[in-house]
Amino acid sequence: MTTGPLIEIEGLRVTFQGDDGRVTHAVDSVDLSVANGATLGLVGESGCGKSVTSLAIMGLLPKQSAAVTGAIR
Repeated sequence: MTTGPLIEIEGLRVTFQGDDGRVTHAVDSVDLSVANGATLGLVGESGCGKSVTSLAIMGLLPKQSAAVTGAIR
């Protein structure tokens, strides 16, 4: 019996709208798939979008300032 992935993410993008009208592109087109029972680590430099990616996946970004697009299944 074959099961699908635990989580699939396609084209995840996160932008923030500042009070001054400035748009910040925090995450741009992330695709990943994690199999059931697998472990995934996000590694990168400070400020590269690891936390924003994780918060977007969990739906914890503020709706009034963050625009999240893409598919999370």
